[in-house]
Amino acid sequence: MGLNVFGTPITVDTVKEMPEYHESKMIYSADCATVALEMKNAEGHPLTLVDTHSWEGRICETPYPMVILNGQWGAFLHGQYHNGAASEACVVYNGLNFDWVLSFTNSNSNTNTKTNRVYTNIRTPQHNGVDWDAIKSNLDNGKTTHTGVTAGVRMFASIGDISKCTVEAILTISDALDNVDIQ
Repeated sequence: MGLNVFGTPITVDTVKEMPEYHESKMIYSADCATVALEMKNAEGHPLTLVDTHSWEGRICETPYPMVILNGQWGAFLHGQYHNGAASEACVVYNGLNFDWVLSFTNSNSNTNTKTNRVYTNIRTPQHNGVDWDAIKSNLDNGKTTHTGVTAGVRMFASIGDISKCTVEAILTISDALDNVDIQ
């Protein structure tokens, strides 16, 4: 397991050990995802790195995690070049049935022409590549928060509005949110 992946994986065995599931005959992905969401991360299945793209900046000392198990957080560091004004990139992970696309711009500029933005997209796995231009166009029109929703899954992303901030994303199945109050 990579050094930049942390948290206890939430598996069927993990859920079976929880008192509220002792009487359950079957444990489903939604059960695993619900438990993981309460721990701030849930997709129900492992995520595998599929592709990355940097429009500006570079991946730094902490690379993209290759695999993120259900219930874990994955972390990476993408930064600007020495004289650069921004870190702008996209990462694509594959889960059970979907590709999860997270793109972000983190501007270090003191001008008001560029602000921090995120854009998410959940799609069926693509075998003919990623349309980086379309993602970039959507990112250029993005905001500091974005929620992607499709076919019973959701991806929440946010970025701070200061230079050198953190991007956070949560990937989950909608069934996991049935017992969670989202304001």
